[in-house]
Amino acid sequence: MCLSYKKAITYLSILLFYSSIISCASRKLFLHSPEDAVQPVLATKPDYTIYAVGDAGEINDQSRAVLKHLTLVSVDDTHPGVILFLGDNIYPAGFPPEGQIKEHQAAKEILMNQILPVKDYAGNNHHVIFLAGNHDWNEFKPGGLDAVKRQSDFIKAFDPFYHFLPEAGCSGPAWFQNENVVLLIIDSQWWLQDWSKEPQMNDGCPIKSREDFIKSLHTVIQQNEGKQIVICMHHPLFTQGPHAGYYTLKDHLFPLTKVENWMYIPLPLIGSIYPIYRSLGFHPQDLNHKLYQSLKNEILNGLDYDGELIFLSGHEHNLQYLTSGKNHYIISGAGSKKNAIANAPNLVYGHKAGGFVQLDFYEDKGVRLTVYENDPKTSAMHIVFSRFIVEK
Repeated sequence: MCLSYKKAITYLSILLFYSSIISCASRKLFLHSPEDAVQPVLATKPDYTIYAVGDAGEINDQSRAVLKHLTLVSVDDTHPGVILFLGDNIYPAGFPPEGQIKEHQAAKEILMNQILPVKDYAGNNHHVIFLAGNHDWNEFKPGGLDAVKRQSDFIKAFDPFYHFLPEAGCSGPAWFQNENVVLLIIDSQWWLQDWSKEPQMNDGCPIKSREDFIKSLHTVIQQNEGKQIVICMHHPLFTQGPHAGYYTLKDHLFPLTKVENWMYIPLPLIGSIYPIYRSLGFHPQDLNHKLYQSLKNEILNGLDYDGELIFLSGHEHNLQYLTSGKNHYIISGAGSKKNAIANAPNLVYGHKAGGFVQLDFYEDKGVRLTVYENDPKTSAMHIVFSRFIVEK
């Protein structure tokens, strides 16, 4: 029996309201164990350090403050390490061709806003590595392969200690390593991109299928048993942000503020349509999409590794540290934008804040995660989380 129009609208309204409540995110600082959030600083220097910032592809007050402090923290290091830019290095759609004069020049300025602040870090045993994100692939539209290659050429021409990894348009895993730490670097948008609309997809790449990529990744992980492995990719495998369907009540009630900050026009129910659409997995950049789910499942299923893997990602415009099983999932996507997150039992730390993360590796102690947050009013940076996440 068909529902009346009035009843259908009523049921739909209840569904939308209920969905908005259960998927509610906020700007709150989440700390699973506040009393243990910041452990005492060690006197000894680490053996290796990774600094990671994602989604820094817009020039604004937040990106300037984050990159300035990243420079101050890293520049005096004498031990080996890397600075990682975790993708979405150029908003909105990567590196345009020279014929698009205005957009091409803007893209160069955005990249230089990231390259120049850390130029004194690069050299000797220090490297700067850029990964590709979905926006770098022409906002995951056709022509993304060419956009990624243009960005790679620009970065690699700047300095021999600057790298774009994996090789532009290829899957990876590429890797950097020292005696005890292995960085496996993946282009996760390669997996999500519509290959049928990229005629030269995988040309010149050692891996040409998703199946072979998974086999190669698992093989490299198994071959490095006993070392600390860090898997670096733009898209997180776990998240409590909008890409997992968590939106704020503001997003549901005042959706036009996404267009202009001042547009507080209440649109209840109508405003919930877009968040619910995103949470149901219709968008390829969201965790619930079938292709994104296949990336997550294929990476995690069948892993033969006894240690604790660390996954380091961007994509979400916030800072998160989650655990699942024996693995660690760190999101550092707050280089130039901010989004709210929702709490969860496996969320050890999370905040809607600009900033970046630091991972210090000690051969005899383990791995320490430090999170730096930016105060939007003063542009000052402060440590809100710093403790060992892997202990020996």
